[in-house]
Amino acid sequence: MKTEQLKSFFYFSKSERRGILLLIFFILLSVISPRIAGMLIKNEEELTPELSKEVAAFLNEMADTSSLSNLENREESASFKFSPISNKKSEFSRNESPKRNDNSQINKKLTIQPMNLNKIDSSDLLKVTGIGPSYAHRILKYRERLGGFVRIDQLKEIYGMTIEKYDQIKPQFIIELSDIKKVDLNNASFKDLMRHPYSSYELAKAICRFRTKYGKIDNVDDILKAGVIADTSFRKLQPYLAVN
Repeated sequence: MKTEQLKSFFYFSKSERRGILLLIFFILLSVISPRIAGMLIKNEEELTPELSKEVAAFLNEMADTSSLSNLENREESASFKFSPISNKKSEFSRNESPKRNDNSQINKKLTIQPMNLNKIDSSDLLKVTGIGPSYAHRILKYRERLGGFVRIDQLKEIYGMTIEKYDQIKPQFIIELSDIKKVDLNNASFKDLMRHPYSSYELAKAICRFRTKYGKIDNVDDILKAGVIADTSFRKLQPYLAVN
């Protein structure tokens, strides 16, 4: 009897395990964020006064975002409750398994024509077989950060996307490149240059220095020829760059 009680004490449901992992993630994030910010500020004396202001504003925004994430996590943790130890049988006993839906109800979503991944909204995403609210939110969020998808396989870069899930949803999408939002190398702020998933603090700083030193950028390839960006990084970022 004691053994069963001990086992039940260390048993957590799937949702409880997710809650614990989420809490650990945000705790680690709150610990390492100040260190990362410190590393970024270290070389601030190398920047021009104007660029320094942009960097400072961006770091402040990062701090505000981190604080908001921690607050949301605390609120979620406050509502998260573990099931108390009880002598009663669990909802599904060891000898019982959850009732399975009839095969005709497992996939209620109708077969649909492939949809433009850069135009689709959350309600349309939920019609796609294999996508629930969580994946729909992640896809739309990553699309916003990118400025649009240029390849279907960019879905693999989304957090939690498995190969099995990707293979399941891939045939249900198409890409239209006319919907891509591009970053103007001549007019984008430091924050705009850095926030793209394929960019970085050092790259944004290098582009700003290049503009300061040489003036207007005439061609996107100029930053590659000048050694501002590595070839592999440039190939990923190129579809999102423009000069006006």
